[in-house]
Amino acid sequence: MSKRNIFFVILGILLVGIFFVFSLYVLPSMKIATGYATKYACSATFISGLSDEIIKSNLDLTLVDKVKYTINDEEKYVEGTLFGIVHQRAWFINSDEGCGCIVSEEKIESNELAKDLPTKTYVENDTIYWPQGDRLRDTVLKEVDIDRLRRVVAQTMDSNQAARAIVVTYKNFLLTEDYAKGIDRNTRLLGWSMTKTMSNALIGNLVKNGKINIDQPTGIPEWQNDGRKKITVNNLLQMSSGLDWEENYSKISNVTTMLYLVPDMASHALSSSLRSKPGNEWVYSSGTSNIISRIIRSKWSSLEEYIAFPRDSLFDVIGMKSAVLETDKASNFVFSSYCWATARDWTRFGLLYLNNGNWFGKQVFTPEWTQYSITPAPASGGQYGAQMWLNTDGKKMPSAPVDAYYEDGFGGQRVLIIPSKNLVVVLLSGQQKNFNFDHFIARILECFE
Repeated sequence: MSKRNIFFVILGILLVGIFFVFSLYVLPSMKIATGYATKYACSATFISGLSDEIIKSNLDLTLVDKVKYTINDEEKYVEGTLFGIVHQRAWFINSDEGCGCIVSEEKIESNELAKDLPTKTYVENDTIYWPQGDRLRDTVLKEVDIDRLRRVVAQTMDSNQAARAIVVTYKNFLLTEDYAKGIDRNTRLLGWSMTKTMSNALIGNLVKNGKINIDQPTGIPEWQNDGRKKITVNNLLQMSSGLDWEENYSKISNVTTMLYLVPDMASHALSSSLRSKPGNEWVYSSGTSNIISRIIRSKWSSLEEYIAFPRDSLFDVIGMKSAVLETDKASNFVFSSYCWATARDWTRFGLLYLNNGNWFGKQVFTPEWTQYSITPAPASGGQYGAQMWLNTDGKKMPSAPVDAYYEDGFGGQRVLIIPSKNLVVVLLSGQQKNFNFDHFIARILECFE
């Protein structure tokens, strides 16, 4: 073969290689980054009403920050492009089949129903005391150095540009709250993976009402011909299903594919193969929470009942009126990631656990369910319960009591519950970098006798 022919053969191989790398890695990565930016900007605009300045600061992530987007207020969508190569749209919908923003190339037909959120009409109730209403008490609690506490919270907000909201409650008293510029007590903020704990609360409600047995196999049809048929709801809640899953947001992985490249997130998660015996291995998995979403859906005879379930059984009961739990294109609640609520309402959700599932006489789930939720999953090494993080070994938060447990979300979201101190501390953020949450909690605890 002549040198000239060898050159063209090598060139051809290189071009084919470049094509495959671009098609299999570069292009999907660009789609994920563009999908992330457009999806977040859409939800932040039409659900939360955040300013463009805040939205862009919350998109401070590698590659994502290079996405250019425009907002169409009339048709309620956000269009984004990355280097003019990839284009994505996220459409806001609000219909009987679900609510939220969905990444989709074609127009979402039900978008015409996206006028005003049903919950957008929620009003502050300043005639009823917190936490049933929004009126704050002026009671002086001798065991609290309230001035010092307020200084700690204010200093934390001032020194941390990524902080969006902080709320501290003690024995059902809202002691202090602070917000970043452009955000107030009526601003919905994204909880990311704190949404996982909502799946816990709703499964707990189903257990209380005799609609599910978490120790029985799930019965998922797609799993009945292999070892996955032995997976229980308990295995899923404890992130110990044995399913193969990669939770990596910096590359093309199971979780990024699920959130930004497929229309049915639950089905994507369900397709995961079994890699270990259920219950033997702990693997953090957002896919697991969306499988739980599918299981919850299976307990209702209609889509309408499923869509109404979180509001009827949880949000309306505890006065979490601002909450918006988003759905995917297949109308599955995205329990892995997508609930928006005010800082006060995230605090109410934490108080529900502090009060063992009881909301002023109404039992959302039982005290036994709370105990189950904060009991370490056998395979987790003491760090995780059932869709809830634990401080059992004191390693992540050495300054907090070992009975502390918490909801944790991407970018620096946290609802911390400390039963022994009767405390709930909420921190909501944009993109936290190097924030020392343990130091923050230590300073908070110093304000109490």
